[in-house]
Amino acid sequence: MQNITAKLCVGLFAITLIMGARAQNAAPGVPPITPPPPLDTNQPMTLAPLTNEPALAPLTPEQPKAEAPKEAAKPKPKKPAVPSYHGKVTAVDKLAMTFTVSGKGKIKDHTFAVTSQTRFIKGGKPAVFAAAAVDETVTVTAKKGKKGKMEAVTVRIGGK
Repeated sequence: MQNITAKLCVGLFAITLIMGARAQNAAPGVPPITPPPPLDTNQPMTLAPLTNEPALAPLTPEQPKAEAPKEAAKPKPKKPAVPSYHGKVTAVDKLAMTFTVSGKGKIKDHTFAVTSQTRFIKGGKPAVFAAAAVDETVTVTAKKGKKGKMEAVTVRIGGK
């Protein structure tokens, strides 16, 4: 027991020296760090019993939370519609995995990239990229890709 007490005293002394050095080198305007008070080793220590009760009781009894006044119901902003293009396929590049759909009037032709996520539908059934042949009528829903190119999301072949 005396050995532990001696080690404890040496440790506290070392901490006191370190704290004193910090206090001398403290920046201006910063209060010095004060060491903790020494332990009174002559007093017996007791432990509090473990219980399931909270350590501190609430200072005031809980009151029901007041509900915040509801703001006027704001309409949710609509999600932007996925652009849809309708026309005839004018070109298919199987190496670049792209196809071009002709526009009507002042609308120019649109080239779409095909990704692994692109779904092809022909006659209400799943199809493949090869089904999009030149002169086929298609309806394409697309989104802007990472590189700014339009990527086909859904391609419906045939129809109108």
